[in-house]
Amino acid sequence: MKRVAALALALHIGRVAAGWAAVDVGVGDDLVLARRADGTVWAWGHYGSGPPMMRAPVAPLEDVVAIAAGFTFGVALTRDSTVWVWGDNARGQLGDDGLDGCP
Repeated sequence: MKRVAALALALHIGRVAAGWAAVDVGVGDDLVLARRADGTVWAWGHYGSGPPMMRAPVAPLEDVVAIAAGFTFGVALTRDSTVWVWGDNARGQLGDDGLDGCP
């Protein structure tokens, strides 16, 4: 059910604000990511704990060319081939040999 709600939210992104458009969308279980044409990434939902976010930029990401969302974590690929991962890390999904989340 959460995935359906996240997908509905992703499809609603174009109606969030006049002139706001996404060129790519990543949908996790509790997280939706949107990449804009200017290479910025925006997030809705939450990373496994805390209150849900309403449309917020994911800083310091710039020049992002691809995104993906996992259960409660995000992944971005930048133009210079750098891979960024953030969010919940309860099962080591961020690949940093730890279990602590990363905002």
